[in-house]
Amino acid sequence: MKAGEKTKDKLLVEIRELQKENSMLKSLLRRRCRDRDKIKDLIKKEPANKADRSSKATCLLEAFFEQNLIAKAIFDRNFNFLLVNEAYAKSTGYPVEKLIGRNHFELYPDAEAEAIFKQVVETKRPYQVFGRPFVYPGFLEN
Repeated sequence: MKAGEKTKDKLLVEIRELQKENSMLKSLLRRRCRDRDKIKDLIKKEPANKADRSSKATCLLEAFFEQNLIAKAIFDRNFNFLLVNEAYAKSTGYPVEKLIGRNHFELYPDAEAEAIFKQVVETKRPYQVFGRPFVYPGFLEN
């Protein structure tokens, strides 16, 4: 066997992994299509009262958060994950349910980033930076 050639067993393992990923993607697509249809129905429906308007707004915001391709997370004041969308979870290598309730800096220790997060909470001023990605130890980007 030449260097760089894959054995039949390795190829079969790769095929199984790709099939599993394909199945997950199909499931996600079906869920997003259902959510999209629900959003269309919500937009068309005129709310009858203030409570219905509030419920409609909440559903639309949740859908916007979940369906967004940009990684988004919402933390409490102690930097525990409250909400995480699929894009964020995928970027970390953890499923959404493994992140919720966990502390960001217990998972990803980074004194500099933690100081920035604390400064935002204390000053109530947003912090933006371009070109400094968060590093997730143990998770390699493809």
